[in-house]
Amino acid sequence: MANTYTVRLIDCATSGGVGSDAAAVGASLTTWYRAVCQQASNDANSWTADVQWQAQPGGNSSGQDAGNPIIINMIIYFVPSPRESMIKLHPSFASITLPAEKDTSEWGTTVVRWTPPNAGIGQRTPVVGISEVYIARCRDTASAATQLNLARIGFHESMHNQLIRPGNDLHRGNGGFAAETPTGSVPSSPNLQMMAATLGVLVPQWPDGFQAWRNKANDPLGGF
Repeated sequence: MANTYTVRLIDCATSGGVGSDAAAVGASLTTWYRAVCQQASNDANSWTADVQWQAQPGGNSSGQDAGNPIIINMIIYFVPSPRESMIKLHPSFASITLPAEKDTSEWGTTVVRWTPPNAGIGQRTPVVGISEVYIARCRDTASAATQLNLARIGFHESMHNQLIRPGNDLHRGNGGFAAETPTGSVPSSPNLQMMAATLGVLVPQWPDGFQAWRNKANDPLGGF
């Protein structure tokens, strides 16, 4: 059976966004998700990765099989900083305080809701996952370092999302891109294996978040 793991990268900001680094970031993420798909493929099921930047709001992420090519499996939002958080525009998370709002060492955030609420790892049925990367915190004086930071944090947050393991649920006992402070220039073999084992689980994303962010950014009374 042929399956597609569809990833959409969204640069929310027209000013202070990913900009000219987008091509390099997209290329790295494409390579890494293809490696995940290679790990997930076998004689019965094959996986390919469809990774693209999305310039307009829209999309669908629920109600279909995880390998269906019309389904968005993962959305990574790139926002300037926690002040412009995408997560806090979702009704379920509007009132929370993100750790990144107080801790500048947090370069991205992922929130996931699941049922039943107290279920342990491996017993969670995902309801929604939202991942965001803070562009300003990934910036470095060297463009290559900036590009690696943006791509690596993007993949790290997608691990939180796809594995339904927010916060230290992912970090505990894991290294490479899964560590609390991600390290390395490519995902480690255990990182790839962790992701590959879960590709058949569809974690509903929030494609409407892009339009919600635009509405907020352009609101003269309630804008960022």
